[in-house]
Amino acid sequence: MPVPETYQSQEADLGGVVSSAALPVEPNWPFFLVHFPDNWEVGEVVLGEGEDRERFRVWLPQMDRQWLEPGINGVRTRKSGEPVEATYKDSHVKMQRAGWVIIPHDVGLCGIRNYMRQSSCRGPRSGREGVRYHDAWERARPMRPGGRLKFERDWQAWNRWRFELVATGIVPEPDEYIVQNKVARARYHAERKQTELRELTEDARKPLIQDAENALKAAEEARVPDAEFASDPLSGTVATFKRRLLSGEFDAQLGALLAREKADRKRASALAAIESRMAEVSG
Repeated sequence: MPVPETYQSQEADLGGVVSSAALPVEPNWPFFLVHFPDNWEVGEVVLGEGEDRERFRVWLPQMDRQWLEPGINGVRTRKSGEPVEATYKDSHVKMQRAGWVIIPHDVGLCGIRNYMRQSSCRGPRSGREGVRYHDAWERARPMRPGGRLKFERDWQAWNRWRFELVATGIVPEPDEYIVQNKVARARYHAERKQTELRELTEDARKPLIQDAENALKAAEEARVPDAEFASDPLSGTVATFKRRLLSGEFDAQLGALLAREKADRKRASALAAIESRMAEVSG
């Protein structure tokens, strides 16, 4: 039997049945993606269209998973006849009171209607058949026939989706002190590496120090993906401004500015001549 390039999955619901080819992994539980306000990381997103497409470093919300396993994290067993939402409703109330942001499955950003996906599976050790729940950016690839699976992530799409969570206000922007604290921590680690690794050889020490310095640079350059930045991310870049200027995009505006400046100079000159004449007359 040939090894498929990827296993197929389908959009998940909290009580659905799947029929795709079985993944050789153990079953798990449905989940919600959740974010705590202190947890942010630097990532890259590609924004803009055509020639204006550029990569930007931005602060992105880190995501955890709330597994909907009865008896854990305030999730209870479903009673006969009640909706599945009743099993986790109370846990969501407690989490939100503690500051957690719970991302609905159907948040609907970047063309993804439901971020939770499900695939049929069969545990290679237990032999149990069931459902494997995962997110829309994970792809399961077999490493060899009958071997373990390798789960790969589409980081570009994942980062863009997290970017949109903040740009649209679903996840609030990070407080300024959180960003400043993370930059300070990155600076501390970069400085500490300089003394911490002195006993290593130059060849061994150099890449480790470089990694820490790169992390510091990324933290210092990263921007918050607010709505203004999302709507016109390229407006503040020098390279893009030069390209737009040379293309003639601003010719009309520049012409109007020059015309106003010329008119202002004429008015100022005329006013100065009048004042000079009045001074001669009054004298």
